[in-house]
Amino acid sequence: MIVIFKPLLLIDNFKIKKNMKKLFTLITAVALGSLTSNAQIYDNGTIVNNPGLGVGGADVSSLHDGLNSLGMNHASGLGYRVADDFIIPAGQTWTIDSIAFLAYQTNSGNASTITDVNCAIFNGSPAIGGSIVLGDTITNLMQSTYFSNIYRTADAAFTNTARPVMRNIVVPQSAWSLPAGTYWVAWQTGGTLTSGPWAPPLTNANMATGDAIQFNPDGSIWNPILDGGATADPQGLPFQIYGTVTTSINSIEVEDALTILPNPSKEIL
Repeated sequence: MIVIFKPLLLIDNFKIKKNMKKLFTLITAVALGSLTSNAQIYDNGTIVNNPGLGVGGADVSSLHDGLNSLGMNHASGLGYRVADDFIIPAGQTWTIDSIAFLAYQTNSGNASTITDVNCAIFNGSPAIGGSIVLGDTITNLMQSTYFSNIYRTADAAFTNTARPVMRNIVVPQSAWSLPAGTYWVAWQTGGTLTSGPWAPPLTNANMATGDAIQFNPDGSIWNPILDGGATADPQGLPFQIYGTVTTSINSIEVEDALTILPNPSKEIL
C-alpha cells in the first residue's frame, strides 16, 4: 500500500471584524515630512490671484468682481482679533511647531513694522462657546516677520505698493499637540504704525472664500467676516501650520477560519 499525502490548504472565510477570538494588534506611526519638524502640514489657502504681476515681479493679491474689503482689522492695540477653523482628520495627531500668518500696515514699505502676534487654539468656534486648549490671548509668540513678496491691491491696480504683506511666524513656547477634531485658531497682531494691522482675506476665483470670524471689542462680540461689497460674501483667512502628523491604526482584529481540502486529506492506493 502506497500512501500519498496531498496537503491542500485553502484559506476560507478570512474575516476581519471586531471582537474575534484571535487578535492581531497593529500599531503604526507614520510621520509626514520624513519625521522632521517644520514640514507644512496644513494650508488654509492663498491670497495670491495674480502671481508675478506686481512691481519687481512680486505676487499680487487683488480685489475682484466687486469685492471691496482689502483687510480685516486684528490690531492688538485696539482689541480686535480674527479666527478661522481647521480640521485634524480622524486617526491623526498633530504636533505643531509653528504657524504662519499674513498681515500688512498701509504704507509700511517692505521692511516689516509688525511687532507682535499672540495666538490661541480653541476646541470650537469662540463665537459659540469654544474654549482655549492651547496658547493664550496675551503672549507674544512671534519669532520672525518679513516681506512675503505679495502686495495687496485694489482691482487691477497691480503696480500699487502701498500694502506690502508681511509673513509673521509664531512659535509656541513648547510644541502643541492636538488629536483629531475641529479647531479654531485665533490671533491678534501689533505694529508700529496706526494703520491696522490688517489681515488680508483668502483670494481666489471665488467671491465667498471661507467662514472666518472677527472679534469686535465694541460689544465684545464675534461676527462673521463678510466682504463689504454688495453681496457681503463670507471670507476665509490665510494661515499655514508646520510640524508633524502621526497616524495610528489600533487593534485590527482577525479571525482565521481554515478549511482543509480534499477531505480526507490523504489518498490511499
